[in-house]
Amino acid sequence: YQWDFTNDGSWDATTAITSYTYSTVGTYTAKLRVTDTLGAFDDETVIIQPGNAAPTAFIDTPAATLTWKVGDSISFTGHGTDPQQGSLPASALSWQLRMQHCSTPTSCHTHVLQSWAGVAGASFIAPDHEYPSYLELVLTATDAQSLTHTVVRRLDPKTVQLTFTASHSGLRLTVGSFTGTAPFTRTVIQGSTNTVSAPSPQTQGLTTYKYQSWSDGGAQTHVLVAPTTATTYRATYKACLLGLC
Repeated sequence: YQWDFTNDGSWDATTAITSYTYSTVGTYTAKLRVTDTLGAFDDETVIIQPGNAAPTAFIDTPAATLTWKVGDSISFTGHGTDPQQGSLPASALSWQLRMQHCSTPTSCHTHVLQSWAGVAGASFIAPDHEYPSYLELVLTATDAQSLTHTVVRRLDPKTVQLTFTASHSGLRLTVGSFTGTAPFTRTVIQGSTNTVSAPSPQTQGLTTYKYQSWSDGGAQTHVLVAPTTATTYRATYKACLLGLC
């Protein structure tokens, strides 16, 4: 085993386990060379920054209590500090806006929606997305030695419950990617667009049901914008016995 802790070409230690004290703050490339009995060797390096502590990132706004609906304009600000440099400039900050899209409230995957580099703040428009989902605002501070610190702020949406009913029991309706037997209730983000459909015809036993209308006046398949208060939508069908209407 051969160690070169300062990348000066001189070996500083020759044991498998060793230690080294740097006398000067800086960035060093430490190298370990391992040689076998036949003279074959391999090198591995690592960057060491003695005397340099990582920065700390802070998201100042928005507060974690902020909630949003689709189309809201949300401003954000943040800053970073470093033990060696003090307050970091805006150029040391980078941001990401991420959407956590969830199949259940606890099983989510990430979509990166937007990025900003070199700014202490900016704004974005809250996106349209199905629920359950939430936004994450991510701030990374980077110091002069490239050490980083990242903080994440979760921003939950404002939601509303939409109930869907039909004029006859047992009929199925579709809302977004969900199809179910009416009546049922779906939780969606306020201001989100939701495609609703009343499949037709539908048959139960000897009776066929044909679509007639939606209570909101929309077409058989149409898009509705989620309101801010709980709302019920009713699909009306005409019952036809043995095909006779």
